[in-house]
Amino acid sequence: MSSGFANILYLLRSECKYSQRKVAGDLGVSQALLSHYENGIREPKLDFVIRVCGYYNVSADYILGRTDEKRSVVIPRDTDGQRRVAESAKRIAAILDGEDDEALSDAVARYFAVATEIIARILEVPEERYDPMRDADLKMAEAALRRIRRQEL
Repeated sequence: MSSGFANILYLLRSECKYSQRKVAGDLGVSQALLSHYENGIREPKLDFVIRVCGYYNVSADYILGRTDEKRSVVIPRDTDGQRRVAESAKRIAAILDGEDDEALSDAVARYFAVATEIIARILEVPEERYDPMRDADLKMAEAALRRIRRQEL
């Protein structure tokens, strides 16, 4: 984990004007451990990263320093954007039908299923808070897909 995580963790807490004691208590860790995370002395486990994402309502990509956007899901609202998304989904389905590699096909299908579930949920309840578990599910599906692609190379 990069020092970007530590800095972002500190900045999020500072933006909210929360004390380390409050955040540590809310997240179920000691103040000393939170201080170590914020100073880059210790690296957190995945469950802590997920709790932090939910606590501050930010994406895992943001907290890990991979993007400047606090939330990672963007849905095109215009008709043309929706049409492009539907066409892309059809192309992916067609590719999966013709794919001989069962592991790759399964990984793509899993990624696609998780992504479409996230999109459908956001469309159903747009005001719902960001759910880091859905983001984590998508990242895990993406990682599985990348592992399979690396094995093929």
